[in-house]
Amino acid sequence: MSQTIVAKIKKLIQLKSKFAPKECEVAMIALDQIPRQRTKQRSSYTGIISHPILENIFRKILLNLGIISHHEKFINKPYSYHRIDTSIEIISPKQRKLIRLLDPEMVKCLGLNFREIREIYIDFNIPSKRHIGVILDKIEKYAKEGCLLFIAFYGKYSNKIFQLTREYLVSLDNDTYKKDNIFFIDILDLAKLFLASLDKDVYNKYVNDLVSLNTLIINSLQFKENSIEDLEHNSENAIYELESSNTFYLE
Repeated sequence: MSQTIVAKIKKLIQLKSKFAPKECEVAMIALDQIPRQRTKQRSSYTGIISHPILENIFRKILLNLGIISHHEKFINKPYSYHRIDTSIEIISPKQRKLIRLLDPEMVKCLGLNFREIREIYIDFNIPSKRHIGVILDKIEKYAKEGCLLFIAFYGKYSNKIFQLTREYLVSLDNDTYKKDNIFFIDILDLAKLFLASLDKDVYNKYVNDLVSLNTLIINSLQFKENSIEDLEHNSENAIYELESSNTFYLE
């Protein structure tokens, strides 16, 4: 059974729990005993189940700033059926205040220019030099006019990935892809960009959450005991929270 289906069942059980609390508690326990459907290679599967966890962490970070984000949303329907992991509309005044809340030093260092930007897209990626084409395909899928695209790396990787992806970016036609609006960035650096205006305790909480998650992901990629089961459990909880927030579009 997939994590998405498990999360949907948990949501239904939770809705009915006030009518039959004991029975629903038993149902929750039984649900946790059902083997999960594991697809593809270990690295691909780890990426799939870690995505909702990352999306939910960033949803919560942005909510602390008063900003609404959306997750797994179709971005070019009906011309294509590509989904972006996290999207943030910054057209309305309420949403556009995000620009003022970002880390000013990082904004300057990255050269972020929001003058004609209407949306921010975030794609989460476990990078691999052997599969560099997968990363580069993200540009083709998600880069568009009026959008900042962050391709956020996590897991274990070398800085050579940044060199390879930036070299490719330089080679692209700027009129087609608006290269100044495309950024390859480490997941922690991206989080710190958004966390700068929050108090120290909140800042540290989310940094620690991401560090712990990244360690668990690396452990899963290295086939360490119980790591994949822990990721599956966290993924189901994240999908449940995302679905409950009405910002999650994965069916």
